Amino acid sequence: MVFNKEALQNFIVKLDQEITEKSSLYLIGGASAILAYNAKSGTQDIDLWDSTKDLQQASQRVAKKFPHLKIHFGPAYVHIKSENMLKRFVQLKTLKLSKIKLMVPDPEDLFLLKAQRSDEKDLADLVSLKTTVKIKENTLLKRFKEDVLPLNYANDNVLITNFLLAIEKVFGEDVCEKHQKNLES
Repeated sequence: MVFNKEALQNFIVKLDQEITEKSSLYLIGGASAILAYNAKSGTQDIDLWDSTKDLQQASQRVAKKFPHLKIHFGPAYVHIKSENMLKRFVQLKTLKLSKIKLMVPDPEDLFLLKAQRSDEKDLADLVSLKTTVKIKENTLLKRFKEDVLPLNYANDNVLITNFLLAIEKVFGEDVCEKHQKNLES
């Protein structure tokens, strides 16, 4: 099932009503693109930076009470999440929430998080994101080199290939070639 902005907002409002203590909710992935940057595509889940037991239990109660809002909700399996990214999250204040502080990555960090996997859906989300918000391609390259690559414990080639694929899909071949040369130097 694919959920739109209205369903995501309803879920978060219900989640706010169900949790027992104040909490910060760090959204990443498609849900943050939809809620913060009005990306047009829907999402099948709500990916989180991390989660607490209280949030997980509250999401289960929401799904039980409101079956139409049974949205997969939990930590995302993103390869690299840097502390610098976490520091750049911004609070989203579009919903009236009493216990949840809703946090989202800035557009460049959201791009980097989705570009790590660069599957078809991630690439479509990034193309959609670029139609709704300005993404600074030079900032992407700088952060990729300083925040993402140094934390990679696997083969850099896969990560670089996925990054360049996302850059080409969103910004075109010329920008991709420029980034590739910079990464090779």
